[in-house]
Amino acid sequence: MEDYEIAQESGTNENPFVLFAASLDLNLDAEVRINSIKKLTVVALALGVEKTKTDLISYLNNLTEVIYNDDELLMHLAEQLQKFLPFVGGPDNVGLILNILEKLCAVEEFAVRQKAVEALEYLCNQLDDENIENNIVPLVFRLIQSDWFTSKCSAAALSPICYARGNKDTKAQFRNIYKMLCLNDAPLVRRAAAITLNEFIRVLENDMDSVRLLAIDVGISLSWRLTSGEIEELIVGSIIELSEDASWRVRYQAAKQLTSIQKAFGHDLTQRYLISICQHLVHDTEPQVREACANVIVRFCEILQETYKYIGGKEAINPVIFNQIFPMIKILYQDCNSDVKEALSGVITSLSPLFGLENTKLLLLPLITASLLNESSKIRENIISNLNNIISVIGIEEIADTVLKIITDLVNSSASIWRTRRNLIVTVNYIAKHSGRQYFDVHLRPLYQKLLSDGVYAVRKTAPLILPILIKQFGFKWARDSILTDVLLLANHSHYLYRYVYLFCIDELVSPTIETNFKSMTEINQLKYLAHIYNTESGNDKIASFLNRIKTLNTSLQMKFKEDWVFDVLTHLHDNDIPNDNIKLYTEDAIDMFIKDNNLNITCTTIDEINNEDVYLEGLLDVVVNTFMDVLCQLSTDRVDNVQSLVGKTLINIEKFSNALEKELNTLHLNCVNENENIYEEIYEVKNTENVYEDTDEVKNTENIYENISEVKNTENHIEQKAENGNKKSLENELLEILEDKLKSTE
Repeated sequence: MEDYEIAQESGTNENPFVLFAASLDLNLDAEVRINSIKKLTVVALALGVEKTKTDLISYLNNLTEVIYNDDELLMHLAEQLQKFLPFVGGPDNVGLILNILEKLCAVEEFAVRQKAVEALEYLCNQLDDENIENNIVPLVFRLIQSDWFTSKCSAAALSPICYARGNKDTKAQFRNIYKMLCLNDAPLVRRAAAITLNEFIRVLENDMDSVRLLAIDVGISLSWRLTSGEIEELIVGSIIELSEDASWRVRYQAAKQLTSIQKAFGHDLTQRYLISICQHLVHDTEPQVREACANVIVRFCEILQETYKYIGGKEAINPVIFNQIFPMIKILYQDCNSDVKEALSGVITSLSPLFGLENTKLLLLPLITASLLNESSKIRENIISNLNNIISVIGIEEIADTVLKIITDLVNSSASIWRTRRNLIVTVNYIAKHSGRQYFDVHLRPLYQKLLSDGVYAVRKTAPLILPILIKQFGFKWARDSILTDVLLLANHSHYLYRYVYLFCIDELVSPTIETNFKSMTEINQLKYLAHIYNTESGNDKIASFLNRIKTLNTSLQMKFKEDWVFDVLTHLHDNDIPNDNIKLYTEDAIDMFIKDNNLNITCTTIDEINNEDVYLEGLLDVVVNTFMDVLCQLSTDRVDNVQSLVGKTLINIEKFSNALEKELNTLHLNCVNENENIYEEIYEVKNTENVYEDTDEVKNTENIYENISEVKNTENHIEQKAENGNKKSLENELLEILEDKLKSTE
């Protein structure tokens, strides 16, 4: 529902509330409903305060019950309610908004709860202390008393602001409540309380606990400014005491800051004191403390190795890592608390590059293999998501069977969490990176095909991200008979949501999301596709032939854009535009893993590709011209408007690609012409100089001129080929012949 629709409502008999409610019909496309909820404040403005309070608020209260499992819609609802106070008559009526936000604070999806908490925090900043005492504090108390852990997690996040604005009695209640949250039986509640702990400490009075907690940060800051001897004298004793503090919160903070302390202390003090502190914390009775240790212990090893090398250690790996730290890792791996194991599983594969081939096989591989078979889906997901660390060191052979079995089960299981399936896309890419085409076709291609047609939109939206990576690695010749045949099948899928995926794949091939920024040739010459060719010596037959083919294909592509159906689609898009997706919303942290582990200039042509006669750019142009455009023409008359609109967006992406490529081809041509002009300036200089030569040197200089002419002609032939002038006789050729004739007559 667009703004102008609501604005025009006042001139018709249709109530904007009715229009808004109709646009949230569950039978409508999800994108339509999301766009409508984003206009909530506009609807409220059109209705006025009284109708918003009586009609709209009541409707929204009921709506949260109907769409309880639509996380994205609930998330946008919370965002809108954050700005809703003026539309219900101000702070006196804040309770109307709080009722809805209280429900959202209990939703299972973390992202929805987070948005609801943010909205409540924003509202608190607009309320006076009395209003917070009368409205916000009771809401948080109700969340705490709820049987659901989700409500308690939200209460933990809201506790700091309530404590800061509450009266003396309220503060006393919240201190006890927060202690209860920290000791709650549910690990997720304790985790939520731990996450908010630092913020809660900031608003606490300077009692002993808060002072000791702050003392850790103060000790780190001071250590950076002191000598090693001063740290040992003034700081080390305090850090040891804090790591053994009676308060688990203080010990937790010590464990969490372990690597920060390590950096501030330096290598010697770490070896003498901090390793024993780490051992003590790993055996702590509180799971949160051990979990914090698990999160940092791999980084602790990495810093140990870095400082060991810095001081000139003789062994390949610091012996302390194997003798003292690795036994701690095994203890954490065997911990009875699932949160501790999950934390370790998220980082343990990062040890593989440090350990090297033999030690990884001997020490890490048994732990990683066992983790892959663990009952906890989170542990398996963590290992699978970070598998590249170990595959890059030992290859895929050692764990191939186990990994493939797990991936297959997760992809085919309807019970698996969609985020797990989405992260498997990263794993498929990892394995493909270290295996061949045949391995991919036999083992991974069926899995990738399932991920492209997954039942969850976020998975389908993420899966195409690795398509250009795979084709860049294995080549377009392979892709035509393999993976692209699977993509083409999606264009004829019976459900329009899966026809979307075909368009997503084309968009990714034309303009890869994960493509890195070029920092060398691109910055200098502003070239993206042909940067490596720019300064290549003229006369390379393969490059000239390649450029000729590229230009021909691109010209054919641009001719297709003049066809009537393209104009019709772009006109439809103009009248029925749909918003662009924010890919990060669906990929979350997965996109960071793609960028981190795929430093590929995918669309940039390399000399090796040209020599191997399998260039990504050429293959892409060929398949776009000869296949994709025909299928896009077919989809341009799709019965679903959104498919037609997405076809328009894809055409725009292809056109941008084509225009950018044409510009680069022209840049190369201009470079050749400038080169040409410089050569003739040199020739004319030679001719002018020859006129003043003495008779005794005339023959010798004339021979030199002939040599220059011969070189120029050879260069000219290369330039003609590179500039693709074919067999046409150019002005430059004529000038050369005239000059040569004159020199012969002089002779």
